[in-house]
Amino acid sequence: MLRLRERLARVGRAARPVPLTRRELFALPPLGGYRLTRRRRLNYYLNRAEYERGRTRLWSFPTRLIVEPASACNLRCPYCLTGAGEVGRPRALMTLDLYRRLLDELGDYLFEMELFHWGEPLLNPHVYDMLEMASARGIATTVNTNLAVPFDRARAERLVASGLSELTVSVDGATQETYEQYRVRGRLARVVESCRLLVDARRRLGRESMRLNLEFHVFAHNVDDVDGMRELAATLGMPLRIFKGVVPGEDWDTAGRFDYCVAPVPLPCIWLWGTALVSTDGGVLACRGGFQSADDMGRLAVRPAELGAARFRDVWNGPRFRAARGFYRRRDGDPTHVCFDCPNTRMWERWKAHYVAGGTKETFDPGFTLNGIWNYFWDRGRRPDRASAT
Repeated sequence: MLRLRERLARVGRAARPVPLTRRELFALPPLGGYRLTRRRRLNYYLNRAEYERGRTRLWSFPTRLIVEPASACNLRCPYCLTGAGEVGRPRALMTLDLYRRLLDELGDYLFEMELFHWGEPLLNPHVYDMLEMASARGIATTVNTNLAVPFDRARAERLVASGLSELTVSVDGATQETYEQYRVRGRLARVVESCRLLVDARRRLGRESMRLNLEFHVFAHNVDDVDGMRELAATLGMPLRIFKGVVPGEDWDTAGRFDYCVAPVPLPCIWLWGTALVSTDGGVLACRGGFQSADDMGRLAVRPAELGAARFRDVWNGPRFRAARGFYRRRDGDPTHVCFDCPNTRMWERWKAHYVAGGTKETFDPGFTLNGIWNYFWDRGRRPDRASAT
């Protein structure tokens, strides 16, 4: 097997109309909290070079991994597929055995690991062990949580001491009346007290580098709570992120008062080259939009001797991942593939035509907002009758 440096030299330069400078494309992840090793750095540069060139079969490994500690949730948020009662796969907790095997195969290459998906990660009692194991490998870790779970001083200390790089708490209302309209079954007072425990634990353990954030998704029903949330965040001593909430159908914010957390950009979906997601049942997905098991790119063994399962590297270069990357050269093939009709794929087609006609990034209209992209995955997640992935 070729060494990483030799592989990088063989990739060469692309001629694709990617509207990024090489400095932007090859800049190391800004999160921090990771240990920069030679192997990690070379794999990162190789990965970005393969992305730039549009390779479908990769020598590099992903630089970011998303794992799903729990596919269940304690709340019933109406605009979440899990909260809405859709069942994409059995409700379960990720086993430590599967998690260890992922770290053994990918840990030397990962800069960042995100431990959350469609469920509440803190429902898995092993999540503290998972964070400690990743931190010991020099991997930055992030968790998003509703924090509306049983929580106490001991749990707060364990979470802070795990080496966690960043924790974001979703709070969508400054009063219980507003909060529970979206965070159904949640108790705001419990969440606020748990935030205080985390802030105190971070101070006592001397982990000021650990980032603690509040995240507020603005909807029509809670738009009047923005100032109240700012006051709450200031009281807790936690930065507040305010984003426009996504909803089924048309954008609720017709006046354009708020921004989405992500704006579409005319790039081939870098997730297909740099990121993968592993669900509780071993299903490997291309991105957070995947919910149904039919969207899996392949499946890993939950237990080592399980039949019909694969190693991660086999799925990473398997037919479904390669097909998805190939859609950015030519969009043909299986129309039921989750990436085939993804707004990001169609946006890239629009960008190529715009570029050929002499257009620039500044004059490009993506044709989508984050709400439109989210609706694509929302609709797929609510249609369980699609054919299973092969």
